[in-house]
Amino acid sequence: MKKLKKQLHNVFYLIVKNNFISVFCAAIVVIIFVISTHGNKEWFDITFFSSLVGAMILEVIAQVVSKSLMNRLEDEAKLTTDYDDLVKRYTQQFFVYDNSNASTDNKRKMNKAYKKKEDKNIFDFPIECVGYLDNCNIVIKDRAKMYKLPEAIREHYDEIFASHKTSTLFNQLNIRVKDWKIENNQLMMKTSRTTYFDSMVTNRAMDYKWSNGLSVRDALGYGPIWPTLEESGLSNHLGFNGFVESSDGYIVFVKRGNKLSIGKRTYATSIGASMKAKYALTDGVFDNKGLRTAIIREINDELKITEDELEDFQLHSNMISAYRDVVEGGKPQLLFYAKSNKSKDDIETDFKNRSKEASKSFKILEDGTKFLWIKEDELKDLCITSDMIIHNGKIYKMVPSASASVAMFINFVTNRNKEIHIEEKIT
Repeated sequence: MKKLKKQLHNVFYLIVKNNFISVFCAAIVVIIFVISTHGNKEWFDITFFSSLVGAMILEVIAQVVSKSLMNRLEDEAKLTTDYDDLVKRYTQQFFVYDNSNASTDNKRKMNKAYKKKEDKNIFDFPIECVGYLDNCNIVIKDRAKMYKLPEAIREHYDEIFASHKTSTLFNQLNIRVKDWKIENNQLMMKTSRTTYFDSMVTNRAMDYKWSNGLSVRDALGYGPIWPTLEESGLSNHLGFNGFVESSDGYIVFVKRGNKLSIGKRTYATSIGASMKAKYALTDGVFDNKGLRTAIIREINDELKITEDELEDFQLHSNMISAYRDVVEGGKPQLLFYAKSNKSKDDIETDFKNRSKEASKSFKILEDGTKFLWIKEDELKDLCITSDMIIHNGKIYKMVPSASASVAMFINFVTNRNKEIHIEEKIT
């Protein structure tokens, strides 16, 4: 059933992509015209002109419908949503989350969504967790060397880039992770440079089929052993997800807009962004200060929360984990946590007001404008799978990078609360 659904999705995508809907509408107009003029020798009458007008109206409707459908079909054409198959394809040890502690209602909804007759609590995610970073030092070895696209990608650049047709993209300089590892309580990163567009034709279009039937995954990530970052031929720009908590104990989730390059209309973490060179570089160099600055600036851009409205943010205490998103070709991601000194209601009010001010100068920087708030102490009740979280019996669709981030954040909060409890006992 899943394979048939995927095949139908691909056929429908090709129909919309190649504008066959317009052809279908034009055919309808011709048929109407022929029927209306049958037996009438005068071709240039009101029927003819009304048919032309009708054709133009139908063409406009077809274009609007086609664009809307393309927008909804685009993401799945670029990145696979068969996450179980992706996990089976590679031999790496993937991130696993156990939903045993979730609420009964949420588990019932999860089993119903997956059509499981028996309870299934443990899920594998197409995410490779490199390690947790709480109280971990970050060491960055940076070079300004630019990434070069592999020959296979350059040959198909135009057709791959066209897969992002309904997304709003801006090219910019990004930080590339050439290699990383965790040793002796240190995350050591070797970084260089890439561009956002280079990531669009590699990491962000892994499963888009070229004219010859191959894809980026077929050429550069075929498996069964996943390439290390050092071996990878992909752009691998550094991204990060983050959770922001209000002063009254709520975690904010954001529903993503329909113009973003991935995850359209899905729910995401509080912050989801790339490590932008304009924020991260100081005199052309990427270091710990730049990493911290870039995160704080993105919190301001996406949630309109300034640094003064955050509790003290430090890398050694606010970073949660480092991981690779296999859906996006093993793209490196960092996960962080921040707490605001503002309440949930104040954050929402200031977001609306500050977004209006930003829009006057055409600075639309946020990924979405609709928020979901969940109390921190209710996170343990969530059911989490690769493509969703379930909260109070309601499904919120997510991509694996976001849902795995929620699971890792819950692990972080659980361990932190245990440490606090132990300290209280000792005191």
